[in-house]
Amino acid sequence: MITQSQIADLTDAIGRHFQPQKVILFGSYAYGQPTPDSDVDIMVVMPHGGRSIDKAIEIRLKVYAYVRFPLDLLVRSQEELELRVALGDWFLREVTAKGKVLYESADARVDCEGRGRLCDDATEKYLKAYVHLGDYA
Repeated sequence: MITQSQIADLTDAIGRHFQPQKVILFGSYAYGQPTPDSDVDIMVVMPHGGRSIDKAIEIRLKVYAYVRFPLDLLVRSQEELELRVALGDWFLREVTAKGKVLYESADARVDCEGRGRLCDDATEKYLKAYVHLGDYA
């Protein structure tokens, strides 16, 4: 089994090298139900300026020395995360609701009212686009 110390070392390395907004542990290790076959599920919240898979690969290559265990690493920007949650993405909703924040930068701490406003804005943009696309007149 993977120890909390190993997960903490990985989180520290990600924080040190990439200064993300957040690192969230989700899945069986976050929910307290890991098995000997479980991997570690991590979501890194940070701007990535391109494809999230490319940033995930970059992070894995940089922190390889700290990862001697199965790891599923996802990268999303804060905006992507808030938009997808506002649109009802069940997976990201579960990650944000049940996951454990292992690292959070000072500038990532936004009050609940601010987050709600961002989600409301994202939902409004989506609905306007949806209504516009459905308008065949």
